[in-house]
Amino acid sequence: ELADNVKPTSAHNALTTITEDGKEFKILRDNMPFGSVA
Repeated sequence: ELADNVKPTSAHNALTTITEDGKEFKILRDNMPFGSVA
């Protein structure tokens, strides 16, 4: 993963950074299965 100072501002993880009162919240990003076996 690129360092924050070289990461493009259009990167998905730069666009979805959530901060509140100066504190950054971590977001769970995981490919999780959904649905059922047919």
